[in-house]
Amino acid sequence: MQSVCAIKCVIVCHQRIRLLEEKVSNVTEELKATRQLEPVVSSDALEQLERRLWRAENELAAGDVLRDNLRSDREKVCLAFFSWC
Repeated sequence: MQSVCAIKCVIVCHQRIRLLEEKVSNVTEELKATRQLEPVVSSDALEQLERRLWRAENELAAGDVLRDNLRSDREKVCLAFFSWC
C-alpha cells in the first residue's frame, strides 16, 4: 500500500515538474519576444524625440528670424525718427 502511495506521489510530482517546466519555457519565450520588441520600441521613441527636436529647432529658428526682423524694424524706425528730428 505504501509503495502505491509512493508511486502516485512520484507521478504527481513528475506532472507538476512538467507543468512548471512548460511555464518556465513559456515565460522564457515571452521574455525573448519582449527583448526583440524593445529595440523597435526604442527606435520608435527615438524617432518621436527626433521629430519633436526638429520641430523645436524650427520654432526656435523662426523665433530668431522674427526677433531679427523686429530688431531691424526698430532700428529703421529709430533712424527715421532721429533723422526727422
